[in-house]
Amino acid sequence: MNDWRVCRRVGYLGIMLFVGLLAACGSESDRVPGADAQPAAASAARFRLPDTVRPERYRLDLTIIPDTGSFSGHVEIDVEITEPVDIIWLHGKDLDMASATVRRSDGEIVKAVYSEVTTDGMARLDLLEKLDPQQATLILDYSAPFGTSLNGLYKVKVGDDSYGFTQFESIYARKAFPSFDEPRFKTPFDTSITTRTAYGAFSNTLSTGEVGLDNDLKKVSYATTRPLPTYLVAFAVGPLDVVDWDAIPPSAYRDRPIPLRGLAVRGQGKRMSWALGNTAALLGLLEDYFAIAYPYDKLDIVAVPDFAAGAMENAGLITYREPLLLFGDQPSVNMQRRYVMTHAHELSHQWFGNLVTMPWWDDIWLNEAFASWIQAKVADEWDPEYRFDRNTQARALNAMSADSLITARQIRQPVNDSGDIVSAFDGITYLKGAGVLQMIERYLGKDSFRAGIRNYMREHAFGSATVYDLIAALTATAGKDRDVKGVFESFLFQPGVPYVDVAVRCDGDEVTVDMGQERYLPLGSAGDRNQVWNIPVCLAFGTASERQEVCVLLTERKQTISLPGARQCPAWLMPNAGGAGYYRWNLDDDGMNALRKVFNTSLDAQERISVVDSLTAGVNNGSISIGTFVDMLPDIVAAKERTVVTSPLGTYRRILSKLLDDDLRQVARNHADAIFSPRLASLDEPGAAESEVEAVMLRRYLVNFLALDVRSADLRKSLAQAARQYIGYQTDGALHSDALDPDVLTTALTVAVQDSDDGFVEALIVQFKASTDQRLRQAMISALAHASGPDAIQRIRHLAMSDAVRANERQTWLGAILNDDSRAENWPWVQENLDMILETGSDRIARDAPRSFGRWFCSDDEAAQLKAAFEDRVDEYIGSRRVYEQTLESIGLCTAFRKAQSDSARAYFSNR
Repeated sequence: MNDWRVCRRVGYLGIMLFVGLLAACGSESDRVPGADAQPAAASAARFRLPDTVRPERYRLDLTIIPDTGSFSGHVEIDVEITEPVDIIWLHGKDLDMASATVRRSDGEIVKAVYSEVTTDGMARLDLLEKLDPQQATLILDYSAPFGTSLNGLYKVKVGDDSYGFTQFESIYARKAFPSFDEPRFKTPFDTSITTRTAYGAFSNTLSTGEVGLDNDLKKVSYATTRPLPTYLVAFAVGPLDVVDWDAIPPSAYRDRPIPLRGLAVRGQGKRMSWALGNTAALLGLLEDYFAIAYPYDKLDIVAVPDFAAGAMENAGLITYREPLLLFGDQPSVNMQRRYVMTHAHELSHQWFGNLVTMPWWDDIWLNEAFASWIQAKVADEWDPEYRFDRNTQARALNAMSADSLITARQIRQPVNDSGDIVSAFDGITYLKGAGVLQMIERYLGKDSFRAGIRNYMREHAFGSATVYDLIAALTATAGKDRDVKGVFESFLFQPGVPYVDVAVRCDGDEVTVDMGQERYLPLGSAGDRNQVWNIPVCLAFGTASERQEVCVLLTERKQTISLPGARQCPAWLMPNAGGAGYYRWNLDDDGMNALRKVFNTSLDAQERISVVDSLTAGVNNGSISIGTFVDMLPDIVAAKERTVVTSPLGTYRRILSKLLDDDLRQVARNHADAIFSPRLASLDEPGAAESEVEAVMLRRYLVNFLALDVRSADLRKSLAQAARQYIGYQTDGALHSDALDPDVLTTALTVAVQDSDDGFVEALIVQFKASTDQRLRQAMISALAHASGPDAIQRIRHLAMSDAVRANERQTWLGAILNDDSRAENWPWVQENLDMILETGSDRIARDAPRSFGRWFCSDDEAAQLKAAFEDRVDEYIGSRRVYEQTLESIGLCTAFRKAQSDSARAYFSNR
């Protein structure tokens, strides 16, 4: 699953249970760290299903008519009973069970009573007689309401049309059909769907036929699936546009073509051509990497109008938010980038996660970290001009903010309740996990790493595997001097970012490097620095004309190595060669000054990004002054690479918003304007960036920073004027798409909302209501969140909380309304209406609400207000407790940062 809470602009947006009767399966104290949690005993007080009954095959016969209020099903589950039972534990959530029986192996029927035991869907069948070990079949007839929270089987209305879509990961298949809803249970599914004759109905496999029924209905049957866990089953039903595309041709790994289709709501299919046209190339690159054929009989990509996640990798029926697929023949550069990265991610899951599945949610990182890592690799092969190869590093650095919290998860976190499952889908799993894999790939070598992955996939195809299966496969192909298990375990089974201190000593002809490691902690942290990892550290060093590298496994708290081949004291040393290591580092002032001299000559782009990250890490832990950081900006901005130029923007934003009063903030804005505006202007010149594509993306980031943070007057004036022209404000009231570069659309609309009268806000609301373009609607609702006038804000609230706004749009708006311009108006409203807010839209709105609002806060008083608002509410929403605790910690760290670095910032800018 590509969860947009981790794929969006983490740097701009900031860092950012129900337990009930459930209990963990044994305590952590009596378990080997990282070992698999054991299935629970047969008791309602347990969380895991027991092994006494195991599913072997499902037959789903569902009636899904989205224009009604509910759906129904007849489900048969073939099971193996391994011990005598009179209770069968399974999952079901909000199912109205009409009939529940068990057919014994001799054909006799045993009646059962179905009941739902816990609020997250643990259910039981109480049998009227005990069953001995045997093969049997559960037979269940039920109905259920369509979901309203964008999970399970839920309904979406678009105009007068109704559609049914599914989102079953992680624990929501149980809302659509009674099931053994754990990933270790992989079985074939035989599915049929009854719906209206005029509707399309799609599932994981190709249709094997349709039968007409009375009352203008039909039944569609589908081919038996390969073994799947319940969370990968999917349906899409309604008056869908179906775009039949050219089949993906046979490849070196398969002799059959793959049927390819696009599905979208009525009238939108024509906008899927670019997405469909670039699918075959991405899939082919993945087949080449794995040397294994695409595992399923067809591929449908589905544009869903209201969808909580970014996308979902259902086997053969991948679902996406509309803006990721619907953009016609000429998408903007940013849209292309988002599509390619997301599509590569979801396609890779057809191997990582679908073909080979984790048996339990503690290994969800095997799915998501690998997909997040390989998406950049595949996207870069698809078109190197987009420089996707740097994405994994940049995203891993973003994850370090959350990983620096003492409330941070470890990558492979024990999962003992539903909150743990939901919490596992975060930046630690996706982004840190990908960064660690990138580091290990460099440590083992690309060829060795790929060979191990291929063996792992072949050995466990259509089955399940744990981290130790992966470690075994990689160990078998790695060199004998490579400690695969030690490196994996040290990064998977403890939280935190390693902080490596590096010092060069030159004694005659001998050059040595002293290294030490501890946990990186920011100002104000109450964490313990005394942690040790097995870190593959690579050092680059050289003179003005020479460059060498040496790699070592840093396993001790303090370790000294010699620099082989160093004939003299190096002029400079870079502690993270290639920028692939998941760690931060520190050099003394002389070492940092030496790197600054060769910053744009001897270091590659990833190394320069690592330098900037370690500078910002120093600012955040108090070891580097604000002045040292700001003085480095001209060297950073002089780089050609977008990822280097934009790497300090988040820290400068923080300086502007958290450390300075209004007068000095304007001085700091003027200073940034003088540095970054010429760089923006230079992008009109050939060769100012690495490629045309990179120039477009760099312009997008610089325009956003200069317009919204620096408040560059001339730029804001031109953007506001273009935005007014775009929506035909005070002219014809029509959209003029040629008036604005689509890559700066959101920024321009935001500036216009901030700098125009309430009439512009009203005109934007009219355009929002009229639009069916999800990309445009998201840009508009984001811009409207920045209104500051009381009357305009009240009008926008009425819109945002109405049925005219979809759940994912409402979450975008809620996450932005406490910005500096509108916080004073909106926070009292949030406090007064919090219960109403939490109960509207998707479960994710409620779960993430502490972070959506708290990410704007930076004082003890604001932390107290957030605590008063949420302390008694967070346990009502699965997964929200961890979000809440991490948000409070982040506010505390921001408060400490403000107290510690404000004097440094004021002193520096007072002299500008």
